[in-house]
Amino acid sequence: KMFLLGERDVRQALSLQECLDINRKALMAITDGTAVVPSRLGLPYPNNPNLKEEKKGALSSDTAADWTLIKPAAYYRSQSPDVAMGMKVVSIRANNPSKGLPLIPATILLLDAASGVVEATISGTYLTVARTSAGPALAVKTFQPQAQHLVLFGAGAQAECHVELMEIALQRKIPRITIVNRSRERAEALKTKLLADRDTVVEVVLLADSDAIASALSTADVVAATTNAATPL
Repeated sequence: KMFLLGERDVRQALSLQECLDINRKALMAITDGTAVVPSRLGLPYPNNPNLKEEKKGALSSDTAADWTLIKPAAYYRSQSPDVAMGMKVVSIRANNPSKGLPLIPATILLLDAASGVVEATISGTYLTVARTSAGPALAVKTFQPQAQHLVLFGAGAQAECHVELMEIALQRKIPRITIVNRSRERAEALKTKLLADRDTVVEVVLLADSDAIASALSTADVVAATTNAATPL
C-alpha cells in the first residue's frame, strides 16, 4: 500500500510553525551527523527554447535555465535504529506559469528503509516553498531578532512565504517591507495580500530603479532574494 498526499492535502495538513520546528531539527541533525544529504543529481532540460537561444548568444543574462534535480536524504534517529529515507524530485520550468502550472513543481518519495519500497508519495511544490522559506526565517530569528525592515527581491510564492515564516519565527509583524520586482503588477498584488492583515508599511520598488533600491538597502535589516535568476541581483 502507498500513502498519497496531493497539493491540497499538504496545504491543509502542514503547520508552518511545525515546519519551522522540523527544519530546526533538520539543520541540527546535519551538524550532529544523524542526517545524510548526498549531492543532488541535476538534469538539464534540453528542449527549453531558451537554452537553444542561449547557445546562440541571444538569451538575456538574467534568464535562468530549466533543470530537474533529484535530491536524496536520510535521517538516522539518534535514539533508535530506525531510518527515515527518501528523495525529492524538483524542477524549474520557466514556461510553466504561462500554462497555469507552478514554476517549481516537486514531488517527494518516502521509502521504507529496510525494504526500499516506496511507502508514500507527497506533492512537494508547497513543501518546497515552505522549506526554502524556513531556513531564512530561522536565520533571522537567530541573528537579527530585532529586524524592522525587510527587503524582498521577488514577488511570488517564495516572497510571500518568506514573510509569513519570518513573522511566525519572530512572533510579530515586521514593521516595514520593501518589495523589489521587475513588474509592478505582481508586486502590487503581493502588497495587497500583505496589507490585508497588518497595519505596517509595505512599499514597491521596480528592479530598474537602482537609486530606490540602494535607498531601501541602506536601511534594511534583512534582505531576501526570493527569485530565480542566473545572475547576481
